[in-house]
Amino acid sequence: MTEQVLPTRDEVVLPKPVPPRHPFTPTSEDGLLAVFVFALGFLFWHWVFFTWQGLQVTLFTALFGTLCVLYFKSKGISMSRESYFWLAMLQLTGLSFALWRNEGLAGWRALFLFCFAVYWVLATTKMTLLGKTSDWLPLDFLNGLLGVALRHFGSHYKSLFALRQNKILFMAKAWPILLGAVLSIMLLSLVLPLLLTADSGDFTILVGDFAAAWRNLMWQNEELTIKLILTIPTASYLFGLIAGSVHEAKGQGNRLSAAKSSLATLRILPLPTVLTVMGMLTTVYLVFIAGQLNYFFSSFVGELPSHYLTYADFARRGFFELCAIAVINLAVLTIGNLSSRTLRSRSFALRLLNILLAVLTLLLIATAFSKMMLYVDAFGLTMWRLLPLIFMLLLSVICCAIIALQKWQFSIMRLTAIVGALAFSLLTLVNLDGYVANYNAQRYLEGTLSSFDIVTVLRAGPAGVEAALLVYRETTEQDLRRNLAAYLNQAHRNALSTSGRAFDTLENAALRRILAQGGWDKTIEWGIGSDKPLAPRTRED
Repeated sequence: MTEQVLPTRDEVVLPKPVPPRHPFTPTSEDGLLAVFVFALGFLFWHWVFFTWQGLQVTLFTALFGTLCVLYFKSKGISMSRESYFWLAMLQLTGLSFALWRNEGLAGWRALFLFCFAVYWVLATTKMTLLGKTSDWLPLDFLNGLLGVALRHFGSHYKSLFALRQNKILFMAKAWPILLGAVLSIMLLSLVLPLLLTADSGDFTILVGDFAAAWRNLMWQNEELTIKLILTIPTASYLFGLIAGSVHEAKGQGNRLSAAKSSLATLRILPLPTVLTVMGMLTTVYLVFIAGQLNYFFSSFVGELPSHYLTYADFARRGFFELCAIAVINLAVLTIGNLSSRTLRSRSFALRLLNILLAVLTLLLIATAFSKMMLYVDAFGLTMWRLLPLIFMLLLSVICCAIIALQKWQFSIMRLTAIVGALAFSLLTLVNLDGYVANYNAQRYLEGTLSSFDIVTVLRAGPAGVEAALLVYRETTEQDLRRNLAAYLNQAHRNALSTSGRAFDTLENAALRRILAQGGWDKTIEWGIGSDKPLAPRTRED
């Protein structure tokens, strides 16, 4: 979309041959990093990967940031304002794991945490092609994720073995001893069982308990063994990403020149071809919308078209139409502007069609948004209805940026990345699941929802407790009360099971306090059958 970094096809200048990369020469700082990433790798598998929840993820994120900052400082790398921004996005997302379980964002939150970590390293070391977030972001990210980290995978072990040549005397002396200890443990794990079998006297009594404990640790605790094995490649990957980014940062100029020339060769379509495709597509959209005015705008006045039987069908169809058309439009805009031999700044017609397609997409977004709100008004809110609404708002920002891009020059990818990252980080800090459950509870008690969907609080996990308590105390529907009672009992047991553990959250702590104040505990039985709201009674009653 941003042609200012790309010459036309006729202006392509072949880049100079890229000189070979300098070999990775470990320093004392690299040696220390090579040691500490083992601890970081183990904590990733021990604290993060198998749970993705609780204070332990927050602590891991803080340790990762601290280790990187200390390493960058030792290498003389100062952090820019943009680097601080991505560090803030990383730490805020990591902080959210200690606050809420966030069932509705669970997979996305883990993915974005990983992406923020990778991109922050690249932004700090200026490993991006332009030295900042730009339209080259996808290429920059893939280069860091796969290129840099894997190219320097072996540099981890090179740095470990180079400790002897550096001025870290303690490490130089300790490394052979640690290696010998590991080999000795491996050998003793084979020899000791044989000695114990051959002897039934004092030696068995002396080391029998130790051998039993060792077997229990290494053979019965398979999870720990797997974590230790996975630590090795994980540590090497982290080292390759962090140290490799520092090592390769100085060669970005040559890579930028090569990338520009490669993308410039995509400008193969004459301007009339691009204008014809975009013009026909725009015309079809205009004719289609004009012929479907009742369908597209009925949701703005809260009406259901006659040929739709349910609000669900009406809302879902509108959303999937939006997704398909938005993807097609963005693809056409991107491919059309990148493949045209004539730059956008030199063609008024191309800029006009870009604006028309963006405006049409905004119109469809507004229509689909109103349809979804009609659906929410009829059936309540869920995370699967809230997240599409948020996604539509982000699409609206992109479309508005495309319109602005026709007059002003800026990186639309940079804007999208910053707005998207900031929005997502803030969403993880608010209790979205709790908001959804409380919204439905309030509307149900006010009488604007015909029923209360128990599935909503079940999917919310601990975030649904407040709403469940509110409905339980007010409703007289016995089936609903029975289901809510079972949910609250299970939620209380789950909250108690995390107390004092590393994967506990602020949300679970508040839940334990709320339920304890109300006299709820693990031995509660729920009285069902009265028409009036019932208080829990214990078995002693």
